[in-house]
Amino acid sequence: LAGCTDPAEPQGSLQQSLRTTTSTRAPEPSTTSTTAAPTTTTVTVPPTTPPPPPPPPPPGPAIPAGDDAVVARVTDGDTIVVNGSTKVRLIGVDTPEVYFGEQCYGRNASNWTKSALPPGTRVRLEYDDNRTDRYGRTLAYVYRLSDGLNVQVALLQQGLAAAYPFADTPRYHAWFAAEATRAKGAGVGGWSACVEIGRA
Repeated sequence: LAGCTDPAEPQGSLQQSLRTTTSTRAPEPSTTSTTAAPTTTTVTVPPTTPPPPPPPPPPGPAIPAGDDAVVARVTDGDTIVVNGSTKVRLIGVDTPEVYFGEQCYGRNASNWTKSALPPGTRVRLEYDDNRTDRYGRTLAYVYRLSDGLNVQVALLQQGLAAAYPFADTPRYHAWFAAEATRAKGAGVGGWSACVEIGRA
């Protein structure tokens, strides 16, 4: 083997060359990554809860017990005809006259009642101690069934009627008197346009 060696290159130089080649070899890429993986934070979203339903609307105006009827026509501010021919006097109030000597604000009161109770309007009649007067008219507190409107109270609040108590229909004397006093003090409706309203 010694004879196969090139005499121009000493044996030590070959070994040195081999060692140099080995030492300059590029390092093998590392299979182990030193970069830490990003941390993932899991956020738990609670299930969506639908909002609670809205509360029920407040009950409508309470309408007392009585007889239901249908308006046929309006005679004047405080008198109507129901069910064809039954004349009803709105008790507890008095509106200015339209017939037999028209009074101040009489037309206003009559026109308002006609607009509030056109023919075909369903109403409820609430009675007091006495149900008829000497003229044969039915005496009643009148409520509009569509919305519970107390027609007497509406007339008083708008200054279209005065409180008109009778001993045999006492149920709402205090209430009606308070409404009339409030309207008169504020000069509502006829209380500012007329010297008096009705018989008050």
